[in-house]
Amino acid sequence: MTRPADAGSAPPGGAEPGDLGSARYQDGATGKTLAVRLRAEAAWLVILHPDGRELDRWPGAKVRPLPDGPPGALGLEAGSAVRLLPDDDATPARLAAAFPATAGPAHRAPRRWSAGLTLAGAVLSLLLVVFVLIPALAPVLAGLVPPSLDRRVGEAVAESLADMVGDEGLPRRCEDPAGTAALETMLARLSGPGPHLPAEGFRVRVVGSRMVNAFALPGGVLVVPAAMITVADSPEALAGVLAHEMGHAVARDPTVRVIRVGLFGAVVSLVTGDFSGGVAAALLTQALESGYSQEREMAADAFAADRLEAAGLPVAPLARLFGRMRDSHGDPPVWLRWLSSHPDTAVRIAALEARLSRDPPAGAAPLLPPGAWDALRRICGSVVAPETAPLGEAPREPEGGAGGGVSRGGPA
Repeated sequence: MTRPADAGSAPPGGAEPGDLGSARYQDGATGKTLAVRLRAEAAWLVILHPDGRELDRWPGAKVRPLPDGPPGALGLEAGSAVRLLPDDDATPARLAAAFPATAGPAHRAPRRWSAGLTLAGAVLSLLLVVFVLIPALAPVLAGLVPPSLDRRVGEAVAESLADMVGDEGLPRRCEDPAGTAALETMLARLSGPGPHLPAEGFRVRVVGSRMVNAFALPGGVLVVPAAMITVADSPEALAGVLAHEMGHAVARDPTVRVIRVGLFGAVVSLVTGDFSGGVAAALLTQALESGYSQEREMAADAFAADRLEAAGLPVAPLARLFGRMRDSHGDPPVWLRWLSSHPDTAVRIAALEARLSRDPPAGAAPLLPPGAWDALRRICGSVVAPETAPLGEAPREPEGGAGGGVSRGGPA
C-alpha cells in the first residue's frame, strides 16, 4: 500500500530516523519485486519507493528473519508472502543496529499438526454433542414439558397429519358413532390398571387414509388411518397396534423425538451454515434416529404385550399382523437397514411369540360385542382398502411425522 509518511503516528522510543540501505520488496499481492529504500523512523521500519513515497511501515520489534524464505529474507510472520530482501551486506548490519529483532531468532514456523489437532478436536466435540449430549438432553427437556402443553401440541400435529395423509374422496376425520363407540370400548379395555400417560387419557383419531400406518403424537394423541383398521383384520390385532402406540405415548417418545430432531437440525445447520434445514440435516437426523427408534420400537412392543396380557387379550394376533406386513411389503435391503427406524421384523415377531404361552385360552371374553368390529371397520362410512405397494417398497409415509407408525414391519 502507498501512503504518505506520518512521523507523528510513530510510537515513542526505538531507532533514530536514518537511512538503513536498500532492499527488494515483495508485496505479496502483485507477485512483483520492487527496489526500495529502508528508513528507521522511531519504532517503525519505513519502506520507501525510489521516488520517496511510503509503501509500507512495519513495527520494528516484529521484523524477524523468515524460516521459509530466501537467505536474509525478513518479514512480520512466518509464511508471509510480504517480505524484504536486503541488497548488500551493509543493510542487514544497519537494520540490526536499529532493530535488533532483525538479527534475532526467526519467526516460528506454524505447526501443521496444530491445525489437524484443532480439526480433530472440533470433530470429536461435534460427535460428543450429537451422540451423547443430545440423546441425554432430549428426554430431560421432554420431562419439563407440561402434559397440557403436550396434549395441545399433539392435537395441532394431528390436524396437520390428517391433511397430510388423507386421501381424496375419504372423510378427513372419521367419526361414525357406532365405530367411535367400538374404538372407545377397545381403548378403555387397554387403558386399565397400570402406569399410563397423560392424565387426560388417550385420544384416538381415525383419518380417511389408505396408508397402512399408525402414529403416536405428543400428549397421548393417537392417529390411525382407516386402512390400518382394514389390514389389522381383527379387533385383537388392532388392539395390539393401539397398545404399541400407547407404549410410545407413555414413554413420551413423540415429545422426545420432536426435541431431538430439532436439536439435531440446529447442530447440523450451525456446522454447515444451511439454516434452511437442508438435505444434510435430514439425512443425519434419519441416520441418528434409526438407532434410538429401534430401541424404542422394541420397548413399545413389550409394552403392547404387557397391556394385552393385562387386558386378558392374546398377543398372537399382533404377531400374525407383523408377519402379514412382512410378507406383503418385505424387509428393506440389508444396505438400507441402517436408515430404518424399525428393528428387523423377524426379531419383533420372535419377541412376541415368546409371550404366546401367556395368551388367554380360546373362547375368552371377546374384546368387542357382536357387530362392533364391523362398525369400527366402517367408521369412515365404508371399509377403506389399503393402498398397494410393490414388494419390498413400503406404503408412502408423511414427511417429518412426529411419531412412529406401522410400516413395513409393524407398529412404530
